[in-house]
Formats: sequence, structure tokens, C-alpha cells
Amino acid sequence: MAIYTIDSSNQNTPLELLEPATFAALDYKERNDIQEWIDKTPGCLGEPLLMLGKEFDGFDKSRDRLDLLAMDASGNLVVIENKRDDSGKDVVGQAIKYAAFCSTLSEQDIIKIHSKKFSNSDDSLQSARDDIESFLAEEQEYDSELGYNHDQRIIIVSGGYKPEAISAAVWVLEKNIDITLIKLDIYEIGEDANKTQLINIDRILPSADLSNELVRLKTEQQRTRSASQRAALHMQLWSEIQQRLNDSGINLFSVETISDRPYFNGKNIRGGLSINMGLNDKDARVEVRIRMNKAGATAKIFDWLQGHKNDIEKALSGYRVSWEPEAERKACRVAIRWEIDLKDESTHEKLIEQMVERTQKFHRVLRPILEEGLNTLGL
Repeated sequence: MAIYTIDSSNQNTPLELLEPATFAALDYKERNDIQEWIDKTPGCLGEPLLMLGKEFDGFDKSRDRLDLLAMDASGNLVVIENKRDDSGKDVVGQAIKYAAFCSTLSEQDIIKIHSKKFSNSDDSLQSARDDIESFLAEEQEYDSELGYNHDQRIIIVSGGYKPEAISAAVWVLEKNIDITLIKLDIYEIGEDANKTQLINIDRILPSADLSNELVRLKTEQQRTRSASQRAALHMQLWSEIQQRLNDSGINLFSVETISDRPYFNGKNIRGGLSINMGLNDKDARVEVRIRMNKAGATAKIFDWLQGHKNDIEKALSGYRVSWEPEAERKACRVAIRWEIDLKDESTHEKLIEQMVERTQKFHRVLRPILEEGLNTLGL
């Protein structure tokens, strides 16, 4: 970006191109100056960033030290490498190495790193956690399901770039690694006591078009990864629940097909009639799902169950029984529901025990009433 000066005293004077100086010529240092400017003014890099620490050297079995470590609005860790007037040829490889190191940092590691900024606090760890949570809440881009450090990014800041560094950064971008090159230009205007210094901060990579495409691809990758992790969790939980139910003599669910979805449908008692289980983030359920093919059969079975409502709710005393006729009674559900926190791994064993115990009881209470209704109603 070119910067010109204006002679406001003479409209006929053409604009004068202002040539950039160098940081070295003005005696600015990489660590003591440029690094400190960014640490104190992270927004100068063009996005909200929370500076976690500087001169971080806590890598296992390595003496390497990265310049600045930050967090972006999505909870990603951002490795920031500063160079003064020349990036050198190897800066991209160096930054990738630091990002790889940072990929192993846990939430507690990150809080501990940031706590050094709160050394005067009575509880530096809690202060660091509060600061991070406040930043993420304010920006409203954070997905708590993914958590801290689900991805890593690189920002390189320099007064100039070697062609080799730019080529390496373009290649890295094409491999869907998030890297940004920012160029600093420093200018000096005026003379002696009236001298003023200006810094122009310009993102040179990725370009706007490339950036939009990379954001789209990254978002799609995150969704796919999140969906895969959720599917694996459901398969793990359903497999254990099904095994324990089978061990107890209740063979409601297929051994051959374990669900990877938030629901696990049991074998049909009759076409369109089954006992199922469901697990969402905050809600678990065991249910009788009624969607029978024969005209009017769904409403008849649901009415039959409602006719035994007092007996059912008495037998299931202590559980929240939900009666859920859908529009026009094309499908209906009777369920017991309870609150859970599926994201809290420490609750999973209790959740499995609850699901097994409640499915057993639900089956013992509802199955005989359903069988009697099917026979009585000729379904």
C-alpha cells in the first residue's frame, strides 16, 4: 500500500510519495518493540485476539521459544512470530513447528500459561480462566463443544518477506493450514522535534477471495470432525448399554447394528411399534414410539395406553412420564425423560446405569400392556 503526503497550503502541489523507512534504521527491535506493540495492541492484527503469553518456552524436550501466543474468538490457539525487516527463508517452517508443539496443550495448560499475566492475583489460575471465558463470551464465536485449542493458527508479522517464505505460506494454505502473513511498513515524517512515525499494517496473505474459500473449507471440516466425534461417542455408549441389557435378559436391540446417532431404535414389537432410547446433549429418554402402518392403528394403541395411564404412571412412580401425541396422531410417543450433561465425560458411567435401569423397568411395565392391547384390538 502506497502512502502519500498532502501539501494543504498549495492545491497545485502534487501528492508526494512517502517512502518507508526500516525498523533497523530507526533503532526499533524485534523483541523489545514490535513484540511489545502487538502484545499491548493485539487488535492491530485485524481481528479480536486475547494475548495469552510471550516468549513461551514450555515445550517438552525443546529449548525453542515462540514470540507470542494468543487465542482467537473461536478458542483456537494462535502462534505469532515476529520478524523485523526481513522474514528470512525459514520462518514458515519455524512457525509450523511451534503450532505443532501447541497442538498438544490442554485447557489446563493454556490457563496456566495465561495465569502468568495475573501473578499479583490471589488466585492467578482462576483469574486467567475468567479472562479467557470473558473474552470468548464477548466475541460469541466459541463452540464449547469443541473446547479450547481444537485447532491452531499461525500469524507471521514482518517488515519484509523472502520469496521462499511467501511460497511456503501459499503451499501451507493450500494444505488447509491457517496461516496469515502481515507486512509492517514504518514511515517517518517531519523533522527534529516535529517528527512523527507511522506504521501501516497490511495483510498480504491470504487474499480476500482465498480467505473466504479457506473459511468455508475450515468450517466444513470442523462440522465433519464434530459430527464424527459425536457419532463415535454414541456408538460407544449404545454398545455398552445394549450389552448390559442383553446380560440382563432384555434383547430389545440388534446386536449386529449399533446406532451412531442420538437414538437407538429397538426391534419392532409389531410393525411401527418399538421401544427406543434417545440421548441428546441435555436430555435422555426411553420411549414407546408408535407409528403403525394400518389405518387408525396408531391412535388406537395410544388410546389404549392412555386408558392404562394411572397404572403406568403408578408403576413408573419417581420418573417423569411424558405423553406425546403428534399432529393428527400419525405418530405418538410415551416416554420417560430426565436431564443429563452428555458433554461431561465423568457422568457417562452413571448415564449408562440410568439408561439400563430405566429401560428395564420401562420394558417390564409397558410390554405386557402393549401385547394385551395388540391382541384385544386385533392389531
